[in-house]
Amino acid sequence: MEKRFSLENIISGTQRTITRFPLSVFTALLATATALVLFDDQNFPSLVKLLLTLVLVFPLSVGVTAFGEHYNSKIKASLVGAVVLFAVTYYFFIARNFIEYEQLKYYIQYGLWILASVSVATFLPFLKQQTVRALDFWFYNQRIVYAFLATFIYSAVLFIGLVVAMTSFSFLFDITFGVEPFELWIMVVGIFCPLFFLSRYPSVQDDSATPYPDELRKFAYYILVPLVALYFIILYSYTIKILISWEWPKGIISYMILGFSTLGIITYTILYPLIVKEERLQKFSKIFFIALLPQVAVLLWAVWMRVADYGITENRYLLIVFGVWLLALATYFLANTKRNISVIPTSLFVILT
Repeated sequence: MEKRFSLENIISGTQRTITRFPLSVFTALLATATALVLFDDQNFPSLVKLLLTLVLVFPLSVGVTAFGEHYNSKIKASLVGAVVLFAVTYYFFIARNFIEYEQLKYYIQYGLWILASVSVATFLPFLKQQTVRALDFWFYNQRIVYAFLATFIYSAVLFIGLVVAMTSFSFLFDITFGVEPFELWIMVVGIFCPLFFLSRYPSVQDDSATPYPDELRKFAYYILVPLVALYFIILYSYTIKILISWEWPKGIISYMILGFSTLGIITYTILYPLIVKEERLQKFSKIFFIALLPQVAVLLWAVWMRVADYGITENRYLLIVFGVWLLALATYFLANTKRNISVIPTSLFVILT
């Protein structure tokens, strides 16, 4: 039965969310307070480090909490302690690099660590299971993505509505609230977003026997698949041009291949439940991974030529790492008949850390 909208239900739902994700909620609230202080005065390097640490720890705390569900209190406490220890270590020994050096490589490293922290939440809850059904993994992460999209839409509407209401009230009654729109945005993102998102966060034990979303199928069929095919034609045309003229590939081709490959893997992941059932999609996925191999070779060739001439840089190093990752993924999905898509975020986490 559908729950009636009321203040009592909102309060009880918030309490359940806080009870289930205490560390994540505390992290979000502390990050919000830190961001508000920095908005008024940015001359607090220690608070900058704290905010960077909290943003990094939030998705990690969500994944660890989901992993710790159904374990006893001692194991849960140990997991929380591990996250806190990681946060303290990052704050004192790694986050200071942003303040002391302000080099691009540290910002790139931070972005990769954020991506690794997010990937943890996708696969960590399944590590406690001896056998992982790929479809269960897919539907679990589908619910996470849907919760994120719903949070984004609700938050955007709430923020715009509050800004319009405050502006209208101030204009009509000549009253100043003393809250800047950006401060309001910080509060919406730091308080409402985490609570709303976590209230919709799934459990591994949730029933995954839900129909495949028709909107998602249409989006993948009519948008993503044609785009992958288009990029495939463009990149292979350029590869043929290189072979005919025997000229060095342009450096940007590496980024284009990486983008094409990422789009293809995302498309494969979205269509996975249908690929399991439909033969034509199985052929499409096989063709994609076969076509990926020569493109990865071009990617590595282009990067290696730049390294040989100009030396190694952070960007070239990352291109090599991701190129090897793509090569390993393509080999895995071509060599295994029982393809488990949990390999994608798990392997991504490994190379990012």
